[in-house]
Amino acid sequence: MELAVKINYAEGIANAHHNLGWAYSCRGDNTLAKKYINTALEQFKQIGNKGFIGIPLSNLGSVSVSESNYPAALSYFSRAFSNFEESNDEFRAAEVLFSMGRIYNLQKDPVKARSYFQQAYDIHKKLGDDLYMAQALSSIANTYQYEGNYDTALYYYKKVIPVFL
Repeated sequence: MELAVKINYAEGIANAHHNLGWAYSCRGDNTLAKKYINTALEQFKQIGNKGFIGIPLSNLGSVSVSESNYPAALSYFSRAFSNFEESNDEFRAAEVLFSMGRIYNLQKDPVKARSYFQQAYDIHKKLGDDLYMAQALSSIANTYQYEGNYDTALYYYKKVIPVFL
């Protein structure tokens, strides 16, 4: 970060703050994580790149999930999705949709979870991302299994197998 400050490289400074925040998150220090990620978010807003803004929003969503603050996480992920959509970053948009599906799974709402997993699947299919398609299909299967709809769960689980062969 020192060099970025010295040469007045705004994007580098924001990235450094974001990386510090994410490192603190990985260590479990969510207070410092949120401090640095929020600093990066404000700096990215000043830069004005919608795609950059989505990244700290998404990571604030992940921090909120780790705190079991699901309403905040959904809000952050929703805002991140809008930014990724505006910047045509379909891959990250799909990741955020998948994360939202995970939250609804944690809240034991398989129907909503499935809707988000399906949206993530559709984007990854369009992008040709087989591994991420398989991840979404497996998560869809899990929602059916949770509901006791084992035949449908098996149908989706079987669609995942060819990806790994």
